[in-house]
Amino acid sequence: MHNLNFTRLIGLVFLCSRLILRAKATTDATHLPECTFSASNAPCNDSSGGNALTSTTYCIDTSVKIYKSTAAGGTTTGSCELLQNGTIKIFECSNENTCIDSSTYADEKKILAYKKSGTTWTQNAIDYYYDDGTTKVLIKCATASGLPGACDKVTTTSTTDEYYLLTSSNSNLNSNALIKISSSDPKTKKLQILLDTI
Repeated sequence: MHNLNFTRLIGLVFLCSRLILRAKATTDATHLPECTFSASNAPCNDSSGGNALTSTTYCIDTSVKIYKSTAAGGTTTGSCELLQNGTIKIFECSNENTCIDSSTYADEKKILAYKKSGTTWTQNAIDYYYDDGTTKVLIKCATASGLPGACDKVTTTSTTDEYYLLTSSNSNLNSNALIKISSSDPKTKKLQILLDTI
């Protein structure tokens, strides 16, 4: 009887350890991975400075500068390039170590928003980001400016339409706009600008 209970206990300990390891391996991103500049013709190093990043990702250093680290592979040596263009960047992260340019806003990915001021970047410096491309997505960042935290796509499950007033001070838009999220087709997440100027 005691041997059977002991065997069960060992089995439970093993199962719990597997679950903990799996949870750690799929940690959600709340900020860009930290890195250090190595050389322009090699991947950026991790935050300890000792190991090259193994995935192609954007990363941020202690001076709050963002780099694009391209992994080495085949005949390429990889690269570590300072991000200089743009004032607002939206990233999609599949895990805490891999963040790329936003494109699909897939539900399973975490969305991070950064705004540039001078040569440095601040996370969650705006409340809303409106992507007026083919995706027509509204992103809301609820975390306070400068603090880590993922942003969310704004959707509705309500039976009535929802409206958001975006301005040049709370969003990436240069002028005021009223954004409508339709309750009749919430799965497509299509948005519509009703007024360019309010």
